[in-house]
Amino acid sequence: MPATRLIRVFILALAFVPALIAQGPTSTYLLPPKDVIAAFDAPPLPEAILSPSNKVLALASRRGQPTIAALSQPMLRLAGARVNPKTFGQHRAGLVYAIKLKTIANGNEVDVTTPLDASLSNLKFSPDGSKLAFLNTKLNTKLNPQTGGIDVWVADVATGKAKVVSGHVNSTTGDPCDWMPDNTTLLCKLVPAALGSAPQEPAVPSGPNVQVSEGKTAQAATYEDMIRTTHDEALFEYYFTSQLALINSAGDKKTLIGHRAIFGAVSPSPSGDFILVTKIKRPFSHLIPMNGFPEDVEVWDRTGAVVKQIADRPSREGTPLTGVEPGPRGHHWRLDQPATIVWTEALDGGDPKNKVPFRDKVISIDAPFTGQPSELGKTEWRFGGILFTEKGAALLTEFDRISRRTRTWIVEPGSEPRKLWDRKLDAAYDNPGTPVTRRDVGDRGFGGRADGLVIQTGDSIYLIGQGASKEGDRPFFDRLNLKTLA
Repeated sequence: MPATRLIRVFILALAFVPALIAQGPTSTYLLPPKDVIAAFDAPPLPEAILSPSNKVLALASRRGQPTIAALSQPMLRLAGARVNPKTFGQHRAGLVYAIKLKTIANGNEVDVTTPLDASLSNLKFSPDGSKLAFLNTKLNTKLNPQTGGIDVWVADVATGKAKVVSGHVNSTTGDPCDWMPDNTTLLCKLVPAALGSAPQEPAVPSGPNVQVSEGKTAQAATYEDMIRTTHDEALFEYYFTSQLALINSAGDKKTLIGHRAIFGAVSPSPSGDFILVTKIKRPFSHLIPMNGFPEDVEVWDRTGAVVKQIADRPSREGTPLTGVEPGPRGHHWRLDQPATIVWTEALDGGDPKNKVPFRDKVISIDAPFTGQPSELGKTEWRFGGILFTEKGAALLTEFDRISRRTRTWIVEPGSEPRKLWDRKLDAAYDNPGTPVTRRDVGDRGFGGRADGLVIQTGDSIYLIGQGASKEGDRPFFDRLNLKTLA
C-alpha cells in the first residue's frame, strides 16, 4: 500500500477518536421497557402470619427483588455463611418493608410503625399474640445514611405502635431472638460491648497456609465459603461471637446472661426457667460449615449459670455422606413438658453400612437434670423426627435411604409402639399430610417449627396437606383418631 494511502487511512481513523472519547462508557444502569420493569418488580402477595390468639393476621409486604443498594453491601464468606460486617447479620437483608395487622373478626387493619427505608425480617408474635417482634437491618443508603446494624423492634398488636427495644443484635448465626413464655421478655444474641476493631489481615504473612490430611480415609463433600486461613478464623471468631441478654419488650431493661461465646442454637424452655445453648468452639474446620464445628451443649439458668452439660460434640469431619455423627445430636426442648430435653444417638456408629438391629435411639432428660437420661424409643431405620401432642403422645418417624421408605409410629407411655404410616418417601399421592401444631408454643414467625406441639382434641389430631392426585392438587384438612386410626 502506498505511503500516501496509509497516511490518509490514519487521518480518517483519528477523526473518529474524539467522538468515541466524548461518548465514553455508560455510567448508569440501562433500564428495559416499562412493562418489563413492572413485571420484574411486581410485589408478591403479602406473607400472612396468624397470631397465637387466632384473632389477628400480620400481613408482611415485601419486595419482589433485593435492591442494588442491598446487594452492594460488603460481604464476608466464612464457615459456610455470607455476612455483612457492617451489620453483624446475613448479607441478604430482609425484603419486608411494611407490616399491617388485620383483625380477623371485623377486617380492621392498622399499620405497624416501621423505620425509614425499612429492611425487616424475623417477624414473631409473643406467645399470647399481644405483641409482634421484628428485626430491622439498617443498610447504609441515601434514605438511611447510618453506619449499619440490626435493631429489634416490638409492636403493640392492638395499636400497631412499635419502637426499638434494643440495638446491636447479632444475627450471623441465624434468628437472634426468641420470646420468653412471660410474653414480656425477649432472649436475644447481641454484639458484645467493647468488642474492639475487627482483625486486620497482616500485610506480610507469618507463614504458609497448611492443611494436613491424615488419619482414616473418609468421604468429603464440597462446600462454598469455607474458612481458608488463620485470618479467616480470627474474622469468624470476631463477627460470630455474641452476648446473650434478656430484653424487656418495653425497652427499659436489659439483663446480660453468662459470658460471650459463639452461640449456635439458643432456646428457652417452655417453663422459661432454663435456656438450652450450643456453643461453637475451636478448632474451626476448613472443610465443613460451622454446623459441623465442635460444640458444647449446655443447660443454663436465667442468670447464665451452667446447670448441666448435655454433650461435648466433636467436629463432624469424616462423617459418612449418607450417615450421621456417632454421638448425640439434635438436642431440643420437649414442648409438652416444662423443661425436658430430647435428643438422638446413633447405634450404628453413624455409618449406614454397619449391620445393626437398630440405627438410632431417642433419649430425654428432665429438670433438674440430675438424674439419668431415659430412653423414649429405638428406630430400625434412621431417625427422621419426633413430634409430641398436647396430651403427651409421640409421633416418631424413621426413614430408610436405600428403600426410600418412611414410617411413623405412635409411641405412648406404657404401650407398645403402633405403626401409623408406612409409605414411599416420594409417593406424593400417599402423603397423609402434616400434623397441625399450636402457634402459641415454639416459633411464632415465618415457617413455624418442625418440632411444634401437635394439637390434640380428645383422641384426635389434625392433618393438612396439598392432596396430590391424578386430577391435580386437592388441598385437604383431615382429622385423625389416634386410637382407631380412622
